[in-house]
Formats: sequence, structure tokens, C-alpha cells
Amino acid sequence: MREQRNKRQMRSKLFDLGDRQRRLKLSTRPMHFMRDGQLRTIDRRIQRAGNYFAPTSVRNLLRMGPGPIYSYGKPGSQDWVTVRLLDAADVVPVVEDNTLVFYDILPDTDYIITPLDEGCATHLRLRSAKAPRAWRWKVTGNADMLDAITGRDAQWKVAEIESNLRGNVLSAEWSGRVVNARALRRGGDYNTDVTYPVLIDPTVNEVITVTGDDRDGVSTSVYTGYTTLVAGYVLSAIYAAGWRFQTVDIPQGATITSADFSIEVLYTMGTPNTTMYGYDVDDSATWSHPSVNPISVTPTTASASPSWTGTGVKTLSVTSIVQEIVDRAGWVANNDMSLMLRNNGGSNNNSYTLTDLSHATAQEGRLDIVYATAGAVGRSHGYVMG
Repeated sequence: MREQRNKRQMRSKLFDLGDRQRRLKLSTRPMHFMRDGQLRTIDRRIQRAGNYFAPTSVRNLLRMGPGPIYSYGKPGSQDWVTVRLLDAADVVPVVEDNTLVFYDILPDTDYIITPLDEGCATHLRLRSAKAPRAWRWKVTGNADMLDAITGRDAQWKVAEIESNLRGNVLSAEWSGRVVNARALRRGGDYNTDVTYPVLIDPTVNEVITVTGDDRDGVSTSVYTGYTTLVAGYVLSAIYAAGWRFQTVDIPQGATITSADFSIEVLYTMGTPNTTMYGYDVDDSATWSHPSVNPISVTPTTASASPSWTGTGVKTLSVTSIVQEIVDRAGWVANNDMSLMLRNNGGSNNNSYTLTDLSHATAQEGRLDIVYATAGAVGRSHGYVMG
């Protein structure tokens, strides 16, 4: 499989498979960055650079090292920020799965730094109730580049956290209480029903650009500002999740050999009863309320029902759905295509919690399509939301 480098775009790669076959990989996140007039592959693998560590090749300027400390400069500007965790043990970090991990930096606590396409995500991983609940960081440079401190437990319940920045010291304290994210939207109260490990996210900056390409919604709203999606029936509300894949380069009437949707399931509540549909239009728009809500837009006749259990990356065949969309008389190559996962008669508190595009470290929705055009020219396309 040979890449056709002259066909690179900021968000795509094209490969020649031989025998008149092609494979196209698409992403809503940038796959390349510009250097010396050429598009080069973003590579987030971590390598040692003297006493520090840095991504092999990425659009940002990021250095990480003992302290633990990281320094990040926003490309194309003079903005930069350096963040150092205070009161921490002197720990030598290890590189695991493109992350830098400081084990036992505090009692029953690890510190994790993950390079992103732009910036980085950092987490305090509290392994048990013995871990500290208050922390301090020294911040140098532009503190406005840091996002608000957040946290969640292993069941993706939101942690109750208070924080403040005085001078150059950022401090935060967790009350030890959590609440279901959907309950929080509806005014729910925090409680002590915590499932470890708990992740405290104090210093995420330059997270992946939020778009309208994946959203969840109820009948009265399409939600924004979250790093998870919900599909199913939870807390007396019915949710649908939707994904939009841009510039799907498949000609009208092509034969879809296979199409697989995949995403990381973060939490499964009960036994969800959900069904996947396509948005039955020629060229789908970004999700919004009320006109393009995944719970109410016109679905395809074709559908597919997942039987996912547990957590992790899950896959669902959506071949018939994709076939129905590209068979539309108005479909043309490079139109946008959307999928929706809706509740299908499931009872209350049976739902999936899924990762979304802006999530730093989990797999967002992806779509892999194999198809053949008239004349038996086969092509294989992979569409990735990140």
C-alpha cells in the first residue's frame, strides 16, 4: 500500500492499493501540518530530547519533563505557558502508549501527560480514596491558555471541584463527591458514590477544536460543551447521538461492499436498546437544534442495532445504511454523511456513554467503507472523526 503524497490534504491521506483500488483515510482532526511548504504527518509519539520529552512531529511546540512539568507554545503566536505540579515526589517518567506517566507522584496518585494535535492533556489519576484531594500547580506565562479544572470517576460521573488562581499558583480541591453528568444538567445533587480511579484534569489546553460534527440531543436541545455522548434512555430523558462525516468521496450508486462504524464506549448503563440510522439527505449539515437534531431528523429505512456490552472500542456494521444514502438520486461524491444512534424502546436508565470528537484520549466515531464503482473498479475508504 503506497501513499500518494501529492494527494495529501490537511485532513486526508490517499493510498494506492494496486489493481485500480484506492484507500482514503479522512479525519475531522488535522492529520498533517505544514512545514517548509509541505504537508507532513502529525506524529504524537514521544521521544526523549535531552532531559525532556517531546512529540516526534506535531503542530504544537511541547516539552514535558521531570517535575513534573510541561511547556507549550501556541503555533503562530507568542503565547506560551509552563505548568509544574507542586508538592510532588521526584519521579522518573515512563513512556506508555504515547503518554508520559509519572507513577506514584503523590500517594496513590499518578500523573499523565498526553500530547494532542494541538497542546496536551494532563491528568491526575487517583487510584483510591487514600489519594490526596487537594493540589497546587505553578503557572508561568499565559494562564488563559488553560481550561477550567474538571474531573470524573470511572463511571464518568462528574467530580465536584473548587479551584482558584492566585498570582502564579493554581490550586484545586475535590470534595470527594460526584454526580451523573446527565443528572447534573437537570440540577442533580452530588453524592459520595465514587468509583475509582478518579481522573482530575487540571491543565488541558488547546483541546481538539469543537465542531458540530458529533453531538447528542433530547427533544428540546442539542448539547455542546461535553466530551461524552449519550444514546438511550437515562434519568427519564431519551437521548440520541449523531456523527457527521465530511467529504465522503464515493460516487452516486457505488456498490458498498462493507461499512463499519466504530467508537469507544466509556460506560454502559443497564442493557441499552438502541438502533443506528443514517440521516436521509443528500448532503448533511452540522448538528443543531431544532433543524438538525439527531433525535428528530428523517432516518434512512435501513438500520442496524448494536448489542455492545461493557466498555472499549466497539464496531457496528452499517453497510445497508451507507448503501441507501449513496443510492439517493441527489448524492454526489464529496457530500457529507451522518449517522444517528437512537433509543429503540429501551426503558429508563439503559444507555451508552460514548466518547466525542473533543475527547482528548479516547477513540471518537469512525467509519470505514469498502466499495466498488461501475466497471468493477474497487476502492476502500476509511473515514475517521479524529
